[in-house]
Amino acid sequence: MPYDSHYSWQSQIKVWARKKKILSTDLTEHLCHFFELAFDHTQCPDRAWFGVHRSIVSLVIGGIWLAAIQLASNDSGVWLLVDRPGFSVSSVRFYPVKSTKTLTVPLTWAHLWPLDSLNDLILAQGVWKSYADATERILQAPIASDRESVQLRRGKRRLSDFLQRQTSQSVVYPKEVPNAGLKSTGGKRYEGHI
Repeated sequence: MPYDSHYSWQSQIKVWARKKKILSTDLTEHLCHFFELAFDHTQCPDRAWFGVHRSIVSLVIGGIWLAAIQLASNDSGVWLLVDRPGFSVSSVRFYPVKSTKTLTVPLTWAHLWPLDSLNDLILAQGVWKSYADATERILQAPIASDRESVQLRRGKRRLSDFLQRQTSQSVVYPKEVPNAGLKSTGGKRYEGHI
């Protein structure tokens, strides 16, 4: 499902989530909040691209995820690019971003699975500062080159193109929603590397 400019990004995520049997209403709201915070903390919205596809919702720069949820492979879970793994959340594991190994300090992905701890990741002390720093530093990596034609072909939209229109329709989220209501499906935990 390519990004459709007639619908808000929140609506796109909610339609996508309804098709996923493990995503409860509460968890879908957490997911919208997760992306809202990612959008707000992305330091280069003119270089970032957002899209909703069959198995993934992602915000990318070049060929790298800044924030994503994937539900169709061994990579299932929520992914967040961070400067350094300086926070602790249950169910979060950290993986080096191989394409940034040439940077003085390589970047890291925080990977959350299972999804029932998503609100803990959202509220973690320092997570969004680390993400903001990573979105600035990713521009130093060769993989961050702007591939506009590729992103357009994939149905993604530039974050800066729609973010300004959404600010007038801001949503207020509670600090915490009890019991995210994840339904167990016996999903696999990510064991490989990207």
